[in-house]
Amino acid sequence: MGQTPSVAPDTPTRAGSPTSSGLSGELPYLLIDRDHRVAAVSEGMAHLFELEVDDVVDLDPESFLDASEGVALNAAYRRVHATPGASERVAVRLVDRSGIRRAFDLRIVNRLDDPAVEAIVMTATDITRASAHRVVEHLRSRLLDLLPTVVTVVDDLGTIVYCSPRSEEVLGRRASELIGRSITQADLFVIEPDQVEAIRVGAEERGHWVGDVELRRDDGSTLPVQLVIERVDDHEIGFHGTVGISFDITQRRELEAHLEFQAAHDALTGLYNRQRFVELLERALVAVERSGTRIAVVFIDLDDFKAVNDRIGHAAGDALLTAVGAQLQSVLGPDGVAARFGGDEFVVFRPDVVDADAGVELARGLLDALRQPIGSGPDTAVIGASAGVALSSPGVLAEELLRRSDHAMYGAKDGGKNRIEVFDDDVSHRKRRRREMADELERALDRGELAVHFQPEVALHDGRISFLEALVRWDDGQRGSIAPSEFVTIAEASGLIHRLGRVVLEASCRALRIWLDLGLADDLSVAVNVSTRQLLDHDFPDTVGELLSEWSVPPGQVCLEVTESALVDADVASRALQRLDAIGVTIAIDDFGTGYSSLGRLTQFPLDFLKIDRTFVAGLATDPASASIVRMIANLAHELGVQATAEGIESDEQLQLLIDLGCDIGQGFLWSPAVSLEDATAMLTCQPFTGTVPRPRRRLIGRRTSGLAAWHRGGRQSVVRVDRP
Repeated sequence: MGQTPSVAPDTPTRAGSPTSSGLSGELPYLLIDRDHRVAAVSEGMAHLFELEVDDVVDLDPESFLDASEGVALNAAYRRVHATPGASERVAVRLVDRSGIRRAFDLRIVNRLDDPAVEAIVMTATDITRASAHRVVEHLRSRLLDLLPTVVTVVDDLGTIVYCSPRSEEVLGRRASELIGRSITQADLFVIEPDQVEAIRVGAEERGHWVGDVELRRDDGSTLPVQLVIERVDDHEIGFHGTVGISFDITQRRELEAHLEFQAAHDALTGLYNRQRFVELLERALVAVERSGTRIAVVFIDLDDFKAVNDRIGHAAGDALLTAVGAQLQSVLGPDGVAARFGGDEFVVFRPDVVDADAGVELARGLLDALRQPIGSGPDTAVIGASAGVALSSPGVLAEELLRRSDHAMYGAKDGGKNRIEVFDDDVSHRKRRRREMADELERALDRGELAVHFQPEVALHDGRISFLEALVRWDDGQRGSIAPSEFVTIAEASGLIHRLGRVVLEASCRALRIWLDLGLADDLSVAVNVSTRQLLDHDFPDTVGELLSEWSVPPGQVCLEVTESALVDADVASRALQRLDAIGVTIAIDDFGTGYSSLGRLTQFPLDFLKIDRTFVAGLATDPASASIVRMIANLAHELGVQATAEGIESDEQLQLLIDLGCDIGQGFLWSPAVSLEDATAMLTCQPFTGTVPRPRRRLIGRRTSGLAAWHRGGRQSVVRVDRP
């Protein structure tokens, strides 16, 4: 095929040179005489038709025109030849000698009557790039028009130069009404004041900004969207401005709102749950310390509710609990907060209480309301209740205030039920006890008395252990086993959490080194819980890197678990997680669904796993809402490209439901509680788990024997020791 026009053509072999014919020496050309014979041809033109120059001269052009581009070109030549002075242009596509398909504009002119030429003149112009550019531009324009979202293009003067047709459907405004108006005048977006500067910096300095805003419809309503802004500086076409693409996030917002409500509220009564209640109480305690007033917390337990529930049935019993919740909230009014802690336990608080008498008056009003008959007919019930009252004091924490009210409530029950009791204890004694426990914990850390146990997390598709989660245990010589929830809180308050966290992380690295050396950990990771204080400690990533190096363990086989509540300050948490991600460890969000993190900001975090809170797993078999939430979280995890882990699995029924709902990994007593390093090592030798799995040293659960069963039958291995590498 022919060469490009930039290649100089050869001199024609017969009469009719380019110069004498008035032709440019840069264009491929062909001269055809009156006898339909080729009088002269450039090398470039001959090659377009896959011929040599010597082969073309003296040929009838019809003999090779048909062979190249077909009927259209041949027909055009015939028409021009028949009419003196006529000319036509034909677009053709030819494959050159390199095998590349190129576009040409062929011009055919009848100059037979021109004494200087006396020929039909055919010239060729390569239009490959121009043709492709027009096609691309056309497709690009069509693609913008077809996008199922609102696309706006704004120049640097702030004028809307393009708005996609989708705007009429979404906004109720025609694109033609918006084009030519300033973006400010059009009033398309509802943007928070603190976003304005962020958008300017992102678009102008980084050339990119993504964030959640709202589109304003013509009727005044708004639509939540994720706005993506890209800077465009096209010097070739002389355009400078931005392109904005708005994606509808209504469903995401609804899911976020649903999850946030479920995470903060009791599913049965709609009252707050314990976690949210404690958070609100903590805030209220800060506020009353400034005002100098007090808060009254009333802990209420229904008297003999089990007997009533057995009499009227569980469905009516649930309705009764719901009615109790409504009664309590009605008495409290807008200034009080009510929660259901589970079962028949309800807790309320009200700020701005003057003294204990006012607290007792509040409790009495609540119990009086509950004594009113609830229900009708045979399901009518009259409920009695016992209440414990505790008043805030300077420096008291929410959990301590709850403990006091709970203690007082049991005192009321012990005194004969249907009573009210006020907590009365020496505050300095309790503070001293907390200080004593902190001292005991520090000594236990000094003496190495804390033990780290490991609980398996099992891949649900094949029954193999994917992770062993490190869980700290403290057996005090005098007080016996102390719950982690108690001493970890003390560690957080006293600042010992950093030492405690290092102990657990080092024990985990040591255990992983043992399993690697034994050939048991090729596909295994250890999971380590990280407190909020640890996560926000600037030196924590250095500590992690130091221990990984000291024990020579691959970073990718260590997973750090942070609670969802640690991500509330998304910007700070994101920076901390990015530093850990740079080390190479994997990251999981623990207790997901209970911590009020923004779903819209999850993509900021370098995540590998979402761990579904055990409260949702516990209700799977009886609560459709729990199943819906688990499915939504599992789907969300997969949309984010991470895996979903379910905690607290205790039955085959829960396991099967979780598999059906799309969970990837499971953890719970169905397989094993947390066990010692020795037992965990033995456990790893008995994989995969092919059925339901026994608890260590207890009877088998379920019908089939698993790998763990074999572990128990074979006896535990002796203690494995390893020195630092």
